[in-house]
Amino acid sequence: MWKCSRSTKLSMPITILPMKEAVSFAFMDAETAGKLTLLRQRNIRYDENTKKFLLSRRGYASFRIYAKSLEDVAPLKQFFEKQGIKVSTQVERIHEVKELDKYLTLIFWLITTVGVIGGAATLSANLYSSVERKRKELSILRLLGLSGGMIFRFTIYQGMVISTSGVVIALVFFGIMATIINTLFQAHLRSGESFCTLNIIHILLVFTSTIILAIIASSIAAYQATKLDPADAMRGE
Repeated sequence: MWKCSRSTKLSMPITILPMKEAVSFAFMDAETAGKLTLLRQRNIRYDENTKKFLLSRRGYASFRIYAKSLEDVAPLKQFFEKQGIKVSTQVERIHEVKELDKYLTLIFWLITTVGVIGGAATLSANLYSSVERKRKELSILRLLGLSGGMIFRFTIYQGMVISTSGVVIALVFFGIMATIINTLFQAHLRSGESFCTLNIIHILLVFTSTIILAIIASSIAAYQATKLDPADAMRGE
C-alpha cells in the first residue's frame, strides 16, 4: 500500500491472472515497486506506448539570479526571503568591498585635492614670478611704444602657452604610464576594457581648468606689468 496525498492520482491498466489458490497479496517486480515508492515525492505516469511507468520532472532544486549591480544584491535577498525562499549571497563580503571602495575613494579625493591646490599654487607662483623677472624687458617694450593693453595680453598669452605645454607633457606621460599599466593587467581584463584610462571629458576638463587658472594667475601679474614705468628700463641701462 502506498500512502499518497488525495490530489495525487495514478491510472494504469491491471490484468488479474487466475490463481489456483486464493491469496491476499500480489507480487511486483523491483523496478516498478521502486518507482511507485517515489510517488510520495514525485508524480508518476503510465506510458501506453512503452508500457512502463515514467517519472515526471521533479523541478529545479535551485536557481541562480544575477543582480544588475552590487547595490541590488541586498534588496533582492530581502525580497526573496520575504517570500520564504532561502537565498545564499555574499552580502557581508559585498559590504566590506563597498566600505573599502568608499574609503579608498575618499583617500583618492583627498590626495587629488591636495595635488590640485599645490599645483594651482605652484602654477600661479611661477607665472607671477616669470612676469616679475621680465620687468626690465617689459619696461623696454613699453619704452618702444607698446601700450598697457598689449603688455597685459602678452602676459596672458605667455601664461596660457606655459600652462598648455605643461598639460600636453603631462598627458603624454600619462599615456605612456597607462599603456604600461594596462599591459601588466591585460590578463585580468576583457576585450576592449582598460584598467587605466581618461575620458575625453576628463581631458577637456583638465585643459579648461588649467587655462582658466593660468588666465587668473597671469592677470594678476599682468596688472602689475601694466603699471611699469618706461623710465625703469632707462634706469636699468
